[in-house]
Amino acid sequence: MVSTVTDQGGHLADAQFPTNAAGYATAVAFLQAHGTVAAIGVEGTSSYSLVILDL
Repeated sequence: MVSTVTDQGGHLADAQFPTNAAGYATAVAFLQAHGTVAAIGVEGTSSYSLVILDL
């Protein structure tokens, strides 16, 4: 699950993506489509969060 919020904490959008290379790339594009990415928080288990942080 990826969610976007404003700098004031207001909800913009959220979506789910597959946990594979194509899904990670689509998640990054989703974030970038909502403007400048100032910060990202990742909650994950195992190596999932490590892979997406490399993008």
